[in-house]
Formats: sequence, C-alpha cells, structure tokens
Amino acid sequence: MTNQEVANLLRNVAASYSIKDEAKFRFQMLAYQSAAQAIEGLTTQVEDLYKEGKLDLIPGVGSTIKGRLEELLKTGRVKYFQEVMNDIPPAVFKLMEIPSLGPKKAYRLSVEFKLDEDNAIDRLEKIAK
Repeated sequence: MTNQEVANLLRNVAASYSIKDEAKFRFQMLAYQSAAQAIEGLTTQVEDLYKEGKLDLIPGVGSTIKGRLEELLKTGRVKYFQEVMNDIPPAVFKLMEIPSLGPKKAYRLSVEFKLDEDNAIDRLEKIAK
C-alpha cells in the first residue's frame, strides 16, 4: 500500500467516526486525521518503516494506530476498521473525493439519493442539473 492509500483509509475511519457521533468520538477522529496527515507527508514509504520496525517514529502514530497499521500492512485489512466503517455506505467515501464535500454531507446525499459507490459522482452530477 502506498502512503496515500494508507492516509485515505485513515481519513475514511475518521470520517466514519464523524458521521456516527462527532462529539463521542472526537479524540479518535482527531487521532486518525493527524496520523493520516503525517503519513501523507512522509518521505519514506510506510511499508518500509513497518519492515524496519519504525512505525512509532511517525508523528501522531501512537500504540493503537501503530498496531492497526501493522495489521493493515501484514494482512491487507484491519478488522476494527471494517467494523467502524461497516454501516457507512461506500458511496460516502467516493463523494468525499469532491473537495468541498465533508463526511456528513456526503452521508446525507448518499442515503437520500441511494447512491452506489460505482456511480455516485456521476449520478450526483445528473441529479444536480
């Protein structure tokens, strides 16, 4: 996985927390956003740091996120992330690629218009016309 892919996944986890209950999960949300930003700015690949046992050198990556990153890089997925994002429609994450769309608005649009991940942006453009 590239640093960008890892950062996007962490942002999706943070967005899921935001959608579920921003006040309740505020610290988790901030932690995942911070880790995503740090990973995105790395000059080395996260995978290389993992192989060298240096994930804890990434700013904003504490023991919990480090463990989740290790699971991700070892197995290609994180069971906990799947649980967190389970009830969030995949179209939400696709819509969040649009710069001005945040997680809550993306969630509302995907639920209200029953958008699929594959055609979410195209369908939304047609609805907006």
